[in-house]
Amino acid sequence: MDFAAQTVWAAALVFARVGALVLLIPGIGEAQVSPRIRLAFALLLTLVIAPLMIPRAPAIPDSFGAAGVIVVGEVLVGLVLGALARMTLSALGTAGSIAGLQTGMGFAMMVDPAQGQQGAIFGAFLSTMGIALIFAGELHHWFITAALSSYRTFPMADGAPDFADAARLGIAGFASAFAVAIQMSAPLIVFGLIFNLALGILSKLAPQIQVFFILMPVQILGGILIFMITAGAGMLVWLNHVEQVARMLN
Repeated sequence: MDFAAQTVWAAALVFARVGALVLLIPGIGEAQVSPRIRLAFALLLTLVIAPLMIPRAPAIPDSFGAAGVIVVGEVLVGLVLGALARMTLSALGTAGSIAGLQTGMGFAMMVDPAQGQQGAIFGAFLSTMGIALIFAGELHHWFITAALSSYRTFPMADGAPDFADAARLGIAGFASAFAVAIQMSAPLIVFGLIFNLALGILSKLAPQIQVFFILMPVQILGGILIFMITAGAGMLVWLNHVEQVARMLN
């Protein structure tokens, strides 16, 4: 009876961490994925990991409050790891927003699958491509194995992660994601600067002509062309960033 209770307790702790991680990891944790599928995947992953964690699980606490503290700590560990993985997708949304501004299509909006809300059309396209590339490149395996690897860094029932360390990791994650977004959209930023500079010079030379409205189609077509040419190289930069984050989590 004691062994059965200890087994259930260990499985519950594993599910608390794994469930929080699955809720946020790219690809599997998307809003478009059915909650039932995510729950089933978390349960399946728990069944795989739990037998390995039974010897490491702490004894069942005597009070409900102590048990709740341990469970909350496991959930927080899973949320921190999942949030670090989720930050990689924010680079695509930022790059798409910059691309929309530089091409004059910042007003074009559609549902972004990574954010679950309206976003720039370029960002939605990049997010969809990024999720597909994660599965095509089998990078999701790294995020899944991170659930097991996390027990080396954060032992079970070791308490909630240090909030100062978590904040530093979050800031570093956002900073690296923003840097990747700038790298991905750098050609369009250069295009936008040159085009707007030329537009300003033309408007000074011919103030009686509505240069902006005449050349706006040129800006849109030129921006889309540059985006088509450079999107592949930009996604390679992003995939390298995702791989680095996945290896760090492992």
